[in-house]
Amino acid sequence: RSQRSKSVHEEVKVKIEEVEDESDSDMDRRKCNSRILYEIMMENMNESSASSKRNINTVAEAELGTSIDVVCSRGHFSYVFSSNLYCEASKGHVTCIAFRQAPPTPVEE
Repeated sequence: RSQRSKSVHEEVKVKIEEVEDESDSDMDRRKCNSRILYEIMMENMNESSASSKRNINTVAEAELGTSIDVVCSRGHFSYVFSSNLYCEASKGHVTCIAFRQAPPTPVEE
């Protein structure tokens, strides 16, 4: 009987986790660690990489209260950066990456 109860409990737990994960199904957690930044990007991207970049930067800095760098391109691109706040999103043919630059690490002499 306790085995059956355990199985039912595990089933319920799995279903709850699946529902929670569905809210982020459109956001790739490997490429984006901020739901807020992702939503800002998706709401402000359009077919122009230049205006998408400006729109995302203006809104993200106003809403997040910090400097946000944004790079957009038609299609995908390769990049390397260090950040604790970042997001890559695509809409149509435009892909953007937005991030807060990590503070420089001190260089020992």
